[in-house]
Amino acid sequence: MKYLRKFNEAVSPELTPKEMQDIEDILLEVKDIRMFIHFSENSIYKNWLNQIPYNFISCTDISSLSIKWKDIKDCVLRVKDYLGNKYVSFSYTNFGMGPIDCELNEYTNTGNNKDIYKVVIYYKNH
Repeated sequence: MKYLRKFNEAVSPELTPKEMQDIEDILLEVKDIRMFIHFSENSIYKNWLNQIPYNFISCTDISSLSIKWKDIKDCVLRVKDYLGNKYVSFSYTNFGMGPIDCELNEYTNTGNNKDIYKVVIYYKNH
């Protein structure tokens, strides 16, 4: 698995082109089920405590094929692991609902196996 980091590998705040390619490789299965992958930089993550500069990776359903969380969960968890200390937060959007922030781990449940429209992984840019 070429996208695994060495334990002593330096981590810079910005994703390098290699890291972006590694993340795209990790999300290849997500692309295969017709989700659009987008990298965004220099945004502001707002929560009830503060505002944090961040970047994000979004995966949006462009197929209308009833994508389930179980179909993309492993890929999303691998991206979180790859980001390591840069990881900030995770949100998802079901069809017909607004975004929901939640903890991302192996027990994450997106609600009665509803269809996923979009997932967003936020990471630090500083």
